[in-house]
Amino acid sequence: VVLTGAMSWQGLALSVLPFCLVNNLLLLNQFPDVEADQSVGRRTLPVLLGRLGSVPVLGLQYGVAFGAVLLGLALGWWPAATGLAVLGLPLAVSAWQRAQAHADDLPGLQPAMALNVAVNLITPVLAALGFLFSQSIATGGWLASLAEFLGPRAEAMASAISSSAWPADCAT
Repeated sequence: VVLTGAMSWQGLALSVLPFCLVNNLLLLNQFPDVEADQSVGRRTLPVLLGRLGSVPVLGLQYGVAFGAVLLGLALGWWPAATGLAVLGLPLAVSAWQRAQAHADDLPGLQPAMALNVAVNLITPVLAALGFLFSQSIATGGWLASLAEFLGPRAEAMASAISSSAWPADCAT
């Protein structure tokens, strides 16, 4: 909305990815605080449902996040390289499984929390890099500018990437 001045389904669907991932970051980080939150009357999801009862919400939000990426790709809303975001899915599944196995074992929950942070950092970056790479190839955008800045060898490499053929002068 800010950049284009209009609302689109494509933009909304893409925003679901970081929205759900950040919700999961906040949710899982509340697990260690259940007793402290209860003592001061906070009504967080882990307080209301219990730690183990909150784990399905974690899984649901991961499913919605990655499902939105797959939906956007299936509908052709984004370039195929945006699908790089799906490489974060195995980390998300591992985080969810570990959270399920160690919901009430706080030391055992630490790896799930670390994986959750990794999912939050890696997945949107992969989606953005895939999108930017696709746009660069399609328009000659920032990749062409970088090639111009780096000189003839980089220009030949950028040309090879965009044409999917490796030029002979880069082989030396």
